[in-house]
Amino acid sequence: MKVNKTEQKIETLEKLLKMKDKENEELRRAHDQRLERLRALQSNYRMLKGQLKNLEVEQIKNKNGKIKIQRAEPWQLRQEDCDGVWNELAYFKQEHKKLLTEKTLMFVVACIYLGMFSRKENAKKSMAENSEN
Repeated sequence: MKVNKTEQKIETLEKLLKMKDKENEELRRAHDQRLERLRALQSNYRMLKGQLKNLEVEQIKNKNGKIKIQRAEPWQLRQEDCDGVWNELAYFKQEHKKLLTEKTLMFVVACIYLGMFSRKENAKKSMAENSEN
């Protein structure tokens, strides 16, 4: 009788041990996934921090030392094929490029802040999609 109780207790303890092992494996997998996501977020953060620093340096250079494109006077824009028209076009292309870069960086920073990206590939893909729009 004591032997049966002991055997039953051993069996229940073995079942409990197997259940705990499965639980530990699930926790390890979940931890590994979170760790991978954390590392991806940290690398994205470092990359964006560098890009923002470069953008700030470029903005400082633009304000201080870079020669701005000469804007055309309204009377110069009346002729179709003149230097004023081409200067104006170059000015707006430069402004568009600058705004697009800022928009892309702000989008990626917001997405990382909100946790939308779990890997670098997704971030690059979304940046490409955002720049197309």
